[in-house]
Amino acid sequence: MNMTSRIKSLWPPGRIQRIQQMGRLHQIRKAGMSACLVVLMGGSSACIEIQSSPLDTSQGGIFGFLSLVIRGTEGNTLVAVGANNLAYTSSDAQTWQQNAIVSGVNYTFHDVIWTGTRFIAVGGDASACAIFLSDDGFNWSPATMPTCPVALFAVAASTTDSQRIVTVGDVNGPTPMALTSADGGLTWSVLVTAGVIRYTRLVFANNEFMALDDPLNSSDGAAYTSDGTSTFALVNTPVTGAGKGTTLGDAIAVGNRIIRAGTDPGTFPPAPMATTTTTDNGASAWTVNATTIYGGSNSLIPRALAVSTAGRLVALGDSCAVDATSDLANLTWSGVQTTVTGCSGVNWMDLIYDGSRFLAVGNNGSNQGFAALSATGDAASWTQSSIGSTLIYSLAIKP
Repeated sequence: MNMTSRIKSLWPPGRIQRIQQMGRLHQIRKAGMSACLVVLMGGSSACIEIQSSPLDTSQGGIFGFLSLVIRGTEGNTLVAVGANNLAYTSSDAQTWQQNAIVSGVNYTFHDVIWTGTRFIAVGGDASACAIFLSDDGFNWSPATMPTCPVALFAVAASTTDSQRIVTVGDVNGPTPMALTSADGGLTWSVLVTAGVIRYTRLVFANNEFMALDDPLNSSDGAAYTSDGTSTFALVNTPVTGAGKGTTLGDAIAVGNRIIRAGTDPGTFPPAPMATTTTTDNGASAWTVNATTIYGGSNSLIPRALAVSTAGRLVALGDSCAVDATSDLANLTWSGVQTTVTGCSGVNWMDLIYDGSRFLAVGNNGSNQGFAALSATGDAASWTQSSIGSTLIYSLAIKP
């Protein structure tokens, strides 16, 4: 039994008991109305967060509070976000704890990142955008930002300036929406955009942010770049007939290369799913990869891309689809359509690599979120678990 499970066993449902004979009280950290009791046990620790006051620690006990959130301090913190204002946290990608990011509204959070200092979750609804911040994935507060009547879909941080962060989203009037931050996400200002279609993906490579728009039924899936302070400018677009942006295709940066996965919605039937790449942020033509994803399927959208430290690129997508390649130079995919073993009806929406495993989140298109982990990305290697009863769209990790 892990440390968190041992501590949790002290609190059966509906009952609060004191910590007895479980180790020694190490410290209590208080901040406003919250405090964190750290209990040491062998080589591990667990943090018991008290979410209301008063706090009484006389005789080694804790009482006089209304609710507890118990979490392990060992290992990484994973945060998954999605619909209904919710975030879910986990240290193992198998058991998840639900937290409300905000109350009184019904926001959907489409993207979340860890900046090295804090989690930033972006989203909103049909009439407002939202940016919320958290140091630990449990407690969230709104960023200082201008009013914008649109939802945000993607957020990315510079790898050369730790304080510069950009988020992009839906069309605000005649142009897409973008905001920029120069203080690590605490405050935001409007960043001028180009084009007339919403931006749905954002990556940082070669000292620039690249936003890719959602072509919907257009024959173009355009790309735009900005240094995070200047207007987004149109660059060369992914090549017609392959690798075009779809509603929820994906794009990632691998070194100086940007890889875009999707299809061309301007053809009927749609062209097979494929990848295109650029090494100069679209200054010259994109390269179309010869081998399509998922064996030439034109219906299974590759919504989530991630690459391991060993150079293995994995693409997860609709209906449990998975494909992989270790040929980063040419992106020669497997050429066959495979699905995650034991998976049924899950559309995988985001994928990250934590240094030793691929970690994925997705949903069933209805009301259930899922997570999965794999050391290799191969179809038979995934372990899947349920996150909660809400749609899940994005995942971030705090090392």
